[in-house]
Formats: sequence, C-alpha cells, structure tokens
Amino acid sequence: MRPSLLLSAVFSLSLPLVGCQAVTAKVGAIGQLGDSGASSGGDSGVLTGDAGAAGDAGGVVDGGSADGGSAKGGDTATGGDTATGGDTATGGDTAAGGDTATGGDTAAGGGADGGAVDAAPACVIKSPGDGTSADYTAPPELIAVALDAEDGVLGGASVTWTSDLETGSLGTGLSLVPTFTHAGTHLLTCTATDSAGNTGTAGVSFTVISPLGAITEPASGSSAEQGRTVSFTGWGSDLEDGDLSGASLTWSSSRDGALGTGTSLSTRDLSRGSHTITLTITDSDGNTVTDSISLVVRGD
Repeated sequence: MRPSLLLSAVFSLSLPLVGCQAVTAKVGAIGQLGDSGASSGGDSGVLTGDAGAAGDAGGVVDGGSADGGSAKGGDTATGGDTATGGDTATGGDTAAGGDTATGGDTAAGGGADGGAVDAAPACVIKSPGDGTSADYTAPPELIAVALDAEDGVLGGASVTWTSDLETGSLGTGLSLVPTFTHAGTHLLTCTATDSAGNTGTAGVSFTVISPLGAITEPASGSSAEQGRTVSFTGWGSDLEDGDLSGASLTWSSSRDGALGTGTSLSTRDLSRGSHTITLTITDSDGNTVTDSISLVVRGD
C-alpha cells in the first residue's frame, strides 16, 4: 500500500451575513491525496459547520455544506448564464430584477420585438352637427376627416358610415348623402381603418323627421263669411308609409273642435270669430306632425 499524507487543520472564521449578523464556524478540512491526486467523489472539498454560511467565489454554502459544486440558498447559474437578484437564467439568457428569460428572447417597450405600437387612426365628423335634424326628403351630407399617425390622411375607401337604426352600412367615403329607411333619432358612426387594420370611430346624434304634412289651402290669415262654405286642402307623407290619406289626416278648429278627416275638407258650420285651423298627420307607427293656419269668420 502506497504511503499517504494526512493533513488536518482546525481554525475559526468570522463571516459577515445579511442583516449585520456574523457566523463563527468551525471548518474541518480533511483531504486525502490518492494516486490520481484528486479528492474523493470528485469534490474539491467538504465543508462542515455549525451554521449556514454565506457563499464564496466558487459556490454557495447552505447550512455550512457544499457538495459537488451545487449551490443552494443563493443565485443559481447554469450553463454559463448570468443571474442577478435571485433570478434564474436558462439557455444563455440574462435575467435581471426578478424576471425569467428563456431562449434568448428580450421583451422591451411592450412588444416582443421591442418595436413601437401602431397607433389607431382618428375619424372626425364635420357634418351633420350633433343633435341636428332634417326631414326624410332632405337627408344631410355626411362629411368626415380621417387621419393616421403612420399612414397620414386616409382616403375615402378607409371610411365607413353606419347607423344604429339601419341594417348594414350607409356607405363609404369622406363625404356621402345617405338613404335612410327609418325615421327617428339615429346614432351615426364614422369608422376609419388604417393599413394595419387598426380602427378609430366617432359618432353624432341625428334625427330623421317623418311623417311630413302641411295645409295648402286656404292661406293663413284668410277670412270668410259666416254660413259660407270654406274648403281646406292638405297633404301628408311618411318615410315608411308613403303618401297618407283618409283618417291619417285630421282637421280641427280652436273654436269649434273636430272638423273632419282626409286630404280635403269643406264646411259651412264655422262660428263667427278667429280660428286656428290645425291639420294633424299621423303615420302607422303613431308618429305625428301638425300644421296650422289662422282664419277669421266674419258675421253680422
């Protein structure tokens, strides 16, 4: 059996720890050099102690022991990676501040490639004004301006118009005159789409007036003799119903009450004095519109 050299040393170390604590540990190092000149089990040494240790430049000691280059209680670096602040880095990545990076990817600026986010376009409605109205026979021109940070001024094909009362689109373009099929208050929406598919919208409230109607004869301010026949004519129409007639048109006098119905009416029963003659037009949905004139009936 070949001679061997037995070395032993006993000494004390004072190591500063986090929180201003210190650990005094007895460290016994026993190394036996064999034929190969390497320590048993491939270890560079075995450290034992009474308390947890802080870690040296070559590894980290947990509970006073280190085995085979493994490290516990501190950072773990694998495959030549760099770990900072308690992070774990795998596959050559660098992790810092509590993040974990894998496969070499980098997250920056909110995007996987660190690029800027494509902004949505803006659509501004110039006409009609919010809260305005018009009768159904004279729809307004819809006018908009569309802008995008990347594309600049957008063309008409990028702008679409819709209404919450209509089915489908009203049309496309920076300006157009729509065809409404429903009366009432519409929420008109302009939608602009840029080359990246991002959209921006704007909306206004607009009222389509229907039904319509008016008194055509006699003219307001006319006069008539009591007991003589007075003839009245008028008309009514509706967006959905078309021309109205019969019971959809009713006539009344502020002095004498109900006079009759229809697009035309004649009466000789008006009392003497000043009258307000009113024509009321009603569509199939119960929507109404009125027109009035003044009439004076003279008598003895």
